[in-house]
Amino acid sequence: MRRWLAVVAVALVVWGCSSPPKTARSGFTLAFTNDRRGELAPCDCSGGAAGGLSRQAGYLRELRAKQPSLVAVEAGDFLYAVWPETDAEKTTEHARALIAAGAYARAGYDAVLFGARDYALGVDALREIATKIGPDAVVGANVTDARTGRPLWPASKIVTRDGVRVGVVGLMTNKKDIVPPGRSWPADVIVEDPLAAAKRVIPELRRRCDVLILLANLDRDELEPLLKAAPGVDFVVKSREAKIVTSQVEQLAKTPLLGLYELGHYVGRLEITVVQPGKPYGDLAEEQILERKIERYRAYVDAIDQKAGGADRVEHFYAGDELTLERYRRYRDSVDRWEHERERLKPTGNRYSYELIELDNTRPETPEVRAAVIEFERVHGAAQSAREAQMQRHGAGTR
Repeated sequence: MRRWLAVVAVALVVWGCSSPPKTARSGFTLAFTNDRRGELAPCDCSGGAAGGLSRQAGYLRELRAKQPSLVAVEAGDFLYAVWPETDAEKTTEHARALIAAGAYARAGYDAVLFGARDYALGVDALREIATKIGPDAVVGANVTDARTGRPLWPASKIVTRDGVRVGVVGLMTNKKDIVPPGRSWPADVIVEDPLAAAKRVIPELRRRCDVLILLANLDRDELEPLLKAAPGVDFVVKSREAKIVTSQVEQLAKTPLLGLYELGHYVGRLEITVVQPGKPYGDLAEEQILERKIERYRAYVDAIDQKAGGADRVEHFYAGDELTLERYRRYRDSVDRWEHERERLKPTGNRYSYELIELDNTRPETPEVRAAVIEFERVHGAAQSAREAQMQRHGAGTR
C-alpha cells in the first residue's frame, strides 16, 4: 500500500511539473537591470539627466501596480562604484550598497544575481545586503562559502505569473581577471566553473518551469558554449560587457540575449506570451520589421506588374530595360523570401516584444530613496568621484 501511494505521489509531482500553463495563451512582463556599478544619482549627461536609483525603483513600483504579472530581475555588478582598497573606501562602498539594497527591496525585485564585482567586500557584507533586498530574492548556482563549503545562495527559484511558472537561475564568471590589478578575490568565496554548474542545474529546473531565464554575469566566450552544452534556457539577461546602448534583442546560440548599457540609465522591459512551453520564441519586432520591408518591396513589384498589364507580361514589357528587370526580379524574390521567413516566426506561437525604458525626468521617483541618495552623496560624493580617486592611484586601467 505504501509503495502504491509513493508511486501515485511521484506521478502527481511529475504531472504537475510538466503540465502546460493554465490557459492556452498566458503571459507576463519581464523587467531587468544590470551593471549599475554603484551609480545612485542621475547622470549629468549632455542629453539631459538620466538614470538614478530613485527613478529605477519608482518606475518598477509603478509598473508592478499596472502589471501584476511583473517579474523583475537584476543580472549583477550593481552594488559598488569601485573595488574598495582602503578602509575608507570599504566603509563608503558598504554604505552605498545598503542604499541600493533598500531601493531594490522597495522596487520588489523577484530575483537578483550578485556579479563578480559585487563580491568585493566578501560574504558577510553580501549576506547583510541580501537580507535587506529580500532573503529569498538572491540566486547563484555556482558560488560557495569557503568557510562552510555550502552554497551561498539558492541556485534558482520559480515564481508564477498568470499561470506561467517562471524559473530563474543565476551564474557568474570564474575568470581570473574578475579582480582588478592590485586587488585580491575574497578568501571566503569559491566560484565553481559556470559550465559545470549549468549542466547540473538547468536540466532539472527546465523540468519544473514553463519559462527559464538565466541571469548571467558571464562574458560572451563563456556564455555561448554554456547555452549549447546546457540547452533549455529561454532568455538570458546578461551583465559584464555592457558598453553599447541597443533597443534590439540579440540572439546568441539561438537564445534571446538581453542586457542594458551600464550605470543604470535604463530598465529593459519584455512582454512575453507563452503558448507552448519549451519551444522557441519569436521576436515581434523582427516580424514587424519584415512586415515593413515586405510592404515596401511589394508596392514596387505591384506597380511594375500594373504598368506592364500583369506579372506575366513584365519581361516582355520591359525587354531591353535590364536595370528595371533586375531590380524587379530582386524585389520579387526578396518578398517571397521574407514571406517564408515571416511564416517561420509563427509556428509555435511563443512571442515577446522588447522596449528600452530610459529613466528620464518623466519617470516617477521614490522619495525615500531619493532622500537617502542625496544624503549619501553629500557626505561621500558621487560614484564618479570614487572612480577618479582610484584612477589617480592606479592609472586609467582601473575598473
